[in-house]
Amino acid sequence: SGGLAAADFAGALPLMNELVAVCRPVLGERHPNVLDMKLALVHLQLQMGDQAGAYAVLEQLVPEFQEVLGRDHITTLTARHMFAD
Repeated sequence: SGGLAAADFAGALPLMNELVAVCRPVLGERHPNVLDMKLALVHLQLQMGDQAGAYAVLEQLVPEFQEVLGRDHITTLTARHMFAD
């Protein structure tokens, strides 16, 4: 088949959440790596078909990315692109 099934993304979601939970206290809520992981979580949500949930999160993340990383940072641009899609 070559493609990833929704079950693969569903299995990855709790693992990614766990990784974010471990990194947050160590790196800080606004560390670029933590922000990247938050965006990866949104990507997983989209892949699983949870558009409403993903867009609700993106609505909060895009301004945070712009403030912390800058408007032209790749993570900010990716998040804005995902939100516009």
